[in-house]
Amino acid sequence: MPDKAIDLIDEAASKIRIEAQSAPPQVKSLEDKLKQLTNEEEAASQRGDYEQAAKLKAEKLRLENEYKEAKADWLKQSKIDEVVDEEDIAQLVAK
Repeated sequence: MPDKAIDLIDEAASKIRIEAQSAPPQVKSLEDKLKQLTNEEEAASQRGDYEQAAKLKAEKLRLENEYKEAKADWLKQSKIDEVVDEEDIAQLVAK
């Protein structure tokens, strides 16, 4: 592949990655809560509080499903497909 083609693919992938990371506040909030629950679960396990760790894990699993649904809805509404295709390359070339 020529260097110019590789550069275009790389630029298109970067653009898609940035768009995918600029999630709305609701999705970011869920992601932050998931990180917090993960940290709390690990801390509970490390201190031997396995009952609390199990409760946190169950809450984390529930929240993961909610997060996945919210993110999928947002990506669908925003028409972000997280895949570099001909259309993405064509948009860059048209600039």
